Amino acid sequence: MIINAENSGLIFKNDRKDNERQPDYKGSVNVCGKQMEIALWVKENNRGKFMSAKFSEPYAKPEDAPPPPAREDENIGRETMPSHYKPEKYGKDDSVPFALLFAFVGLSFAIALCGQIMA
Repeated sequence: MIINAENSGLIFKNDRKDNERQPDYKGSVNVCGKQMEIALWVKENNRGKFMSAKFSEPYAKPEDAPPPPAREDENIGRETMPSHYKPEKYGKDDSVPFALLFAFVGLSFAIALCGQIMA
């Protein structure tokens, strides 16, 4: 998903998580005009809950691969959200505000880092 607004992004709960190595949240961000993917893991230690983050280059499919078959529900009224996103599925989750705060702090750090690199 391409984010057009610079220094912003979207993060969604990973409802396709099959094992502990996969992230709890995934998303796309635009940092200093560059598209990046972000993955977040909810962890806990003796000081409490925290999140670990990883930024990576967006996945690029090999050019030789055939295009995937079209899905029926793809982009019907939800052009800005992944087709598998269903808000009613998540209900009340007390970790969502925590995830948003962490994402904001992470983006702020990335923007500050970007400013140092460009200077």
